[in-house]
Amino acid sequence: MFRLLTTLASLLSSCLAAQEWEDTPTTTQIWQLISMGEGGSDSFREFAVVRPDLMEERSSDGRGALFWAWEFGNTRALLTLAALDNDVFDDKERDAQGSSPTSLCKDDADCDYDAVADVVNDPARVCRGPRLG
Repeated sequence: MFRLLTTLASLLSSCLAAQEWEDTPTTTQIWQLISMGEGGSDSFREFAVVRPDLMEERSSDGRGALFWAWEFGNTRALLTLAALDNDVFDDKERDAQGSSPTSLCKDDADCDYDAVADVVNDPARVCRGPRLG
């Protein structure tokens, strides 16, 4: 029994280690697509639908798809993430500087948080397209 518990603990530890924040080609691609705004929306949507598991990856600064979508006020990326059953208003996660996803928009004078939130909160906009995932 002890050996089984030790093995399980080791497996859990290795899984958690795999969740480390690092810059990868995947995080770079996600950042590029989201930072392009509407120009990258279709490509981001296709990528996210094919590989929703990668939407949880975080770069070395602790940011990932949800953080970047808020940072750039990218409503289409936020709607895509919401359609994939992500709570886009969940502020439990923090980046390396302690910022939450929504705070990246709220704290940026160039990002209109209320306008972005209004679009994301409009159920008709989310429901118009087919459910993803």
